[in-house]
Amino acid sequence: MRAGKGEPSSQSEDAERDFWATHSAAKFIDSLPAVEIEIVAPRRKRERIALPASDLDAIKKLAKQVWVPYQELIRTWLRERLGRETAGIAQVH
Repeated sequence: MRAGKGEPSSQSEDAERDFWATHSAAKFIDSLPAVEIEIVAPRRKRERIALPASDLDAIKKLAKQVWVPYQELIRTWLRERLGRETAGIAQVH
């Protein structure tokens, strides 16, 4: 942070921490430059797959044990396997 009138000089993190513990950022907000950010959500596409009921039950049980939604567990497993498989293909070529 550049030190302006009444702003900390940022000589050290401790000094800056002490400054902001006793000052409000509201006083400086108008002097800050405007910024634009773009938030792009990852694209997802739905796909339905049929699994044997016993497999889905086992997945749900495992997911419950590790406190994650079963759909997230399936996505994690697919990403891990896809990463291994594509890494193996890249090494061959």
